Amino acid sequence: MKVRSWCIGLALILSAKTLADSSTSPFVDFTFEDVAALVQNHHPADVTDLLPLLPEGFRTGYTLVYQSQSIQPATLSHPRALLFGRTGKMILAFNGDPSLPGYNRAEILQFRDETQEFELRTITFNAGSAVVSEKNPTQCLACHGAQPHPLWQTYPTWAGVFGSNHDDPGRVTAEQQGWSDFTANAPADPRYKSLVRRTDLSANWPYRPLDAPEHVYRPNTRLGRLLGGMQAQNGARQILSSSFYRSHPASVLFHFLRCDSTGSESYLAKIAALFQSRFPKTQYPKLYASLGAILMPHDQATFELEKLILDSDQSTWDLQRVDESTGSRFAPDSYPGDDIDDLVAARIYGAVESSDPALQPFYERWTVLQNYDFVNGAGSTTQNLAPYGVQDDYDAVNVYINRARASGACPTLAARIDQELR
Repeated sequence: MKVRSWCIGLALILSAKTLADSSTSPFVDFTFEDVAALVQNHHPADVTDLLPLLPEGFRTGYTLVYQSQSIQPATLSHPRALLFGRTGKMILAFNGDPSLPGYNRAEILQFRDETQEFELRTITFNAGSAVVSEKNPTQCLACHGAQPHPLWQTYPTWAGVFGSNHDDPGRVTAEQQGWSDFTANAPADPRYKSLVRRTDLSANWPYRPLDAPEHVYRPNTRLGRLLGGMQAQNGARQILSSSFYRSHPASVLFHFLRCDSTGSESYLAKIAALFQSRFPKTQYPKLYASLGAILMPHDQATFELEKLILDSDQSTWDLQRVDESTGSRFAPDSYPGDDIDDLVAARIYGAVESSDPALQPFYERWTVLQNYDFVNGAGSTTQNLAPYGVQDDYDAVNVYINRARASGACPTLAARIDQELR
């Protein structure tokens, strides 16, 4: 199959190739160690020299940010590229305007399967030499948190990202001309020409053609679902190792399974009391300002439990900045029961059910397709997820549970929390 680089023009048509017949992913993954080896062995003079050394499949999976809140600014004509390959376990970011800060730096976010943690790195080029940072530079932690986590917005809109509305750069007037100009100029740009465009799959690559639903060319959606799954692992790890969880396991799982959605005023009041004792309002006014903006009792308890579990007002397992906590939690899709806390719940329940006979009958692990079909009807999403192995990529980093079945554990947990929260 021929892979073409940037082409001029936006013919909004699909290739004659049938997506449903395709099983080979156009993407590949890469790691920080792989990048560091390229730098050591090939001695690239700058980011521009580094990019073509990366595997073609890694340079095929990406999205482009034109209003960046990071320390690496961007514009419509020179967006910040987020290369994330197949599963997003490593993201490599760069911008393209030599006059902007961060031009001589590649920024890397790496997820570690063995520790279920994210690591941040930078590779800075100066006078033809490269300096690789230590793990988690201080300048990165200001936004990503003391226990680093990725930052991404909730489906289906991503402000400041091309394809900001449902992965289609044609839907937003402010993006249309910028996208057209960028695709026209990119083939001659020494840096952006290294980005691979699979125009045999979508003339808008990496974005979708017209309203086509397949996730292979929905990079913003795909990145959100991948990052959500990995951050759920990171969050569950922090929760299960916390002193609060060790002393309140039933109380935590009761909340994550949404057992407290109705008729649990006493439980919610006890969680609020624990929060107020640990974080006095006079000492944490910003924390209470954030809490006051949250309307729903369950969401308020999520906020309170998060701070109690992490024992910090500067940490979160959500995918937003720690100083922007709100009642709106990250969600990789638009239907109920699929936000970051539901993904965390699946991980927590899966970690404890095998050693707890009373909870085991209500645990049923699901795939991403089962989770989709539960809401949308059997078979309704296979054509969206299956092509090019995207469904397998999602399942590689995500765990889901049958939430209706899991609710059967609520009475058992309710009885236990009477002892925990006396």
